[in-house]
Amino acid sequence: MARLNRPVARIGEGLRLRGIATAAIDISDGLAADLRHILDASGVGALLNLTELPHSAVFESYAGMTPLARLALSGGDDYELCFTIPASEEVRISGLLADSGTIVTRIGVIEAQSGLRCRLADGSVLDVNNTGYEHFKRR
Repeated sequence: MARLNRPVARIGEGLRLRGIATAAIDISDGLAADLRHILDASGVGALLNLTELPHSAVFESYAGMTPLARLALSGGDDYELCFTIPASEEVRISGLLADSGTIVTRIGVIEAQSGLRCRLADGSVLDVNNTGYEHFKRR
């Protein structure tokens, strides 16, 4: 609840990404929705490995019967950073952010094919249609 009510913005980490990241966004409206902003603006797609999405034991305890992947993709208010970097920068960025105590997790790859796809634990791939929170959607 403390992280939800008093999120800590990753400003320092974002500043360290300058000149390395090709795109970045904070995850406030859900990973799928916020990553889609990057994908749409860049004219590319992504393949996420759902087994790589980090989550805590607390997250698992609150998930209940809802599939963890669905919550991780569509839940919001994380305020973590989602960013893209060239593969050649992967080792550099991990070291750069480790100095601040930030753990970097590679969750997928950018692809030329548009859209967001997710690889499940069994290896199958599914297109993701849930979008997360939409500020301007009529309810």
